Amino acid sequence: MAKYCCYGIGPSQPFDTEWYQVYFPFFRLETFNLRLSPLRERGDDLELLARGLLDQYSALMGKAIHDFAPRAMEIFKQYPFPGNVRELKNAVERVYSTAVRGNNQAEYVSRNFS
Repeated sequence: MAKYCCYGIGPSQPFDTEWYQVYFPFFRLETFNLRLSPLRERGDDLELLARGLLDQYSALMGKAIHDFAPRAMEIFKQYPFPGNVRELKNAVERVYSTAVRGNNQAEYVSRNFS
């Protein structure tokens, strides 16, 4: 199936949509900009997001870990999270994995996020 496209390909050059869908399966469109303050400036949002992510991992992985160790959450609150929510998500997943293996959450977080 060949179609034509205006992105540098003229009418004399067919555009293979099947190839394009294999190598570029999704598009990012900038419809509008949404400005959010960094995670480090959102106060209690960090705690709510972290607990929500922990609940997601608990449901997904099948091992219920309902909360963070108090010291682990304190360290999270002090960490600037330059990667914002994506970094928090990865951090919570690592803490979840650590807790599932029976290791101390606070010790792991203090080693990796202070």
